[in-house]
Amino acid sequence: MENNDFQRLGYQVVKGIIDPANYLRYLMLLMKQNEGKELHDRTKAIHFPKAFMFEKLLVALQPAIESYCGYELRPTYSLARVYQIGSMLRKHIDQEACEVTISLCLGNEKEGWPLWFMDREKTTHSVILEPGDGFLLMGQELRHWREINTIGNVYQVFLHYVGKNSKYIEPPLNPHCVLPR
Repeated sequence: MENNDFQRLGYQVVKGIIDPANYLRYLMLLMKQNEGKELHDRTKAIHFPKAFMFEKLLVALQPAIESYCGYELRPTYSLARVYQIGSMLRKHIDQEACEVTISLCLGNEKEGWPLWFMDREKTTHSVILEPGDGFLLMGQELRHWREINTIGNVYQVFLHYVGKNSKYIEPPLNPHCVLPR
């Protein structure tokens, strides 16, 4: 897929964009220290908003993400998440702080867990990310979701950006918030 395909399609799989080993160790350390926030909604996941190492990754990957998008971005925030057995992610589009999002796979306890999305023609697709892979998407435009997790823990980090000239200027009130659609 050519870099300009992202603008045409609104999504792109990026193989091996990071070496996930240190990021996964960091996330495991955060879990061990009970730094996460368990939401008692349908996601049944543990959230780690704006953790130091992931905020650094947000800025470090910005040039690469811009090269895939084809335009300049501003970083908004990062969110790491551990999905457990029974976790799901309802069908949604992202909040305004997430014009461009990359979902990075840090690791899977067993096998990959499909991320589903609907393209601009309303066709449903799924991707399975290997550790180090990312799924780049127009988060406010394309609906995406995950069915109930039956395979074990899945370790993800989400990096969110807006266009350089975006009208968005405020940090999200709730970095876990998604908009159902």
